[in-house]
Amino acid sequence: MISELPKQIIILDTEYTAWEGSWERDWKLPDEHREIVQVAALKIDTENLRELDSLSIFVRPRIKDQLSDYFINLTAITQDQIDRHGIDFALALEKFQKFIGELNVYSFGGDQKVFKENCELYKIKYPFDDSKFFDMRDYFIARGVDATKYQSGNITEAFGIEPKERGHNALNDCRSIVDGLKLLKNKK
Repeated sequence: MISELPKQIIILDTEYTAWEGSWERDWKLPDEHREIVQVAALKIDTENLRELDSLSIFVRPRIKDQLSDYFINLTAITQDQIDRHGIDFALALEKFQKFIGELNVYSFGGDQKVFKENCELYKIKYPFDDSKFFDMRDYFIARGVDATKYQSGNITEAFGIEPKERGHNALNDCRSIVDGLKLLKNKK
């Protein structure tokens, strides 16, 4: 349970490979893995909910290096973007680790689990202290907003507000969480 937020936090979101029905199957088909394709994070001053810094990285999947049409339609991330701008997961992990420093990390549903899965999949040592990761849904729930009915990209709908940006883009989803926090703060 999250009581109060520290003065500065990291908001995290990831996008990972998916196919028609993979969510419902929990990625259980052979060679169906949640390989990270995008990592985004915002450094936030929680007193005024101001964005201090941002990170958005495209990651090249190693096992299934061609994105599915389902994923492309869902996220609007193209194969060309990954081919041209994607980096290896190990480098993305290093950049993310440097970006977060010692700050606590908040995501909708525990995105660090996907980092853990990718580390296991690629045989890379998992570098994080899980006690620094929190589920932002708990913060909303503790303040009377049933965040389990929403995703990171549409939490503003809990306040009757349409999201500003398309969901299923990790950076947009991070900013949507911040927008939800601002609406929650104004609700008081």
